[in-house]
Amino acid sequence: MELTLPGPIEDSLTPTEARMGLALGLYVSGKLGFGRAAAVAGVSRPAFQKAMAQQRLPMDYTPDDLREDAEAVERRG
Repeated sequence: MELTLPGPIEDSLTPTEARMGLALGLYVSGKLGFGRAAAVAGVSRPAFQKAMAQQRLPMDYTPDDLREDAEAVERRG
């Protein structure tokens, strides 16, 4: 998917900032779990958590997040 932003907005954001903003918005709205939102942002989970803290956004740890974490641990295994 390609996303086109209005000129003034596109000029004021780097691609990294745009991805992070999108990921944070999707996470806060409940559209993505924590791990998937970090992936959309293109950062590690700790980096995504830090970005959330910087924006003073609450972190919800859902059963889906737990399942994603458990699957990640099993893959490293």
